[in-house]
Amino acid sequence: MQQIKNYQLTRKFFKNIGTELVYLGFPDKVLNDVLSLCKTKKFEVKQNNEMLEIAGFDAHDGFENWKKSVEKTELSTVNEESVEYKTVSGSVFRKILDFLLAERTPLDCQRFILELKNTINGTI
Repeated sequence: MQQIKNYQLTRKFFKNIGTELVYLGFPDKVLNDVLSLCKTKKFEVKQNNEMLEIAGFDAHDGFENWKKSVEKTELSTVNEESVEYKTVSGSVFRKILDFLLAERTPLDCQRFILELKNTINGTI
C-alpha cells in the first residue's frame, strides 16, 4: 500500500474464508485521490459499493514477510458465563408494537424511550 499512500494496515484471520488478510479502510473523501493515484501508476482497480480491490503491483519475494510484519488484530472475546442477560417481559415488546411512531411528536418518542428504559431497568 506504500506504493499508493501510507495508510494503517490491519492483518486479521477470517474463519469464513479460512485465511488471513491484510486490509485497510480510508474515508470516502480520499477515494477519488486514491483512484487517481492508481490510474497514474497503471494499477488494475476493481470497485463495488463495499470494496475496492487494487492489483498490478510488482511481485516481490518478501511478500509473506511483509504480510507478517503487519500487526495482527486480535478479536476480543467475551466469556459467556460472565455475561448477564436480562429477561424483558412481553409487555415491553407489546408497547413497542403498539406505539404508532408516525403519529407521534419527537417529544412523545423521547418520553416513550425513557419509559421503556425505566421499565427494562426495573424502576417502574
